[in-house]
Amino acid sequence: MWNFLRRVSETWPYEDAEPQHPPRERLTSFNTTLPSALEGAFFIAAVTVRWLGDGPEDLARVRYAARDHLAQEASYYHVTAMDQLADSLNSRGTTKRSLPGTNLVITYLHVSLTASAEALDAAAAWHDAQRQSVLDHLRRQRDLRELRWLRDEIFRHPDIARMYWHVRHPADLASLTAPVFDAIAACLTAGSSPNSSREKENLIGNLMVEFVDGLDADERGHLISQVSRVFRSFDRGDLADRLPADQAPTGRTPA
Repeated sequence: MWNFLRRVSETWPYEDAEPQHPPRERLTSFNTTLPSALEGAFFIAAVTVRWLGDGPEDLARVRYAARDHLAQEASYYHVTAMDQLADSLNSRGTTKRSLPGTNLVITYLHVSLTASAEALDAAAAWHDAQRQSVLDHLRRQRDLRELRWLRDEIFRHPDIARMYWHVRHPADLASLTAPVFDAIAACLTAGSSPNSSREKENLIGNLMVEFVDGLDADERGHLISQVSRVFRSFDRGDLADRLPADQAPTGRTPA
């Protein structure tokens, strides 16, 4: 009986045992700097955080986690866009965030942002440099288009080039009969893509004629049968049908 009572007493809860309380919500505020998209220009941040937890190291962990989260977001913004960044962060300020590896939960996060005059000046100078770079690129593209137009549409054609020059230099009548425009056109057209292609085609054609002229009738008939196959493989049966049919080979069978 005594043993039974002792076992019951060991398992029965004591009335004076401390109840388990849920973590209480705590509040802290701190100031820090956050990196921006421009190296060396920083945001100055006033941060307010609420979290659930009671441990002695909770404050340091919460502050570290809050700053790390804010720094990741801020690194995509320039200090000149501090209002947009603050709105983006604070619009999600009541989203609960659990800290991995702990029982801590951030329940509220709010940030106010400013920046030093030096950081704002650096960001403004960066934006000006970017705009100037874009303008320079567009200007170079425009100049390149104009130069190509002058080359292809004006100075390849001596008569047009003379009129182009005369419109801009009406007093220079002697240039209208000057051979310089013909020389310029000759230089531009020599080796140009259209003429170069035609020259290559003519060269290939001449080589083919020379090759065929050196064949006897049997070899020539064999070649024609092979050419017919080539034409048809490129869906040009119309050309194959125009080949002479009376020159079939007599001594060999096409492969």
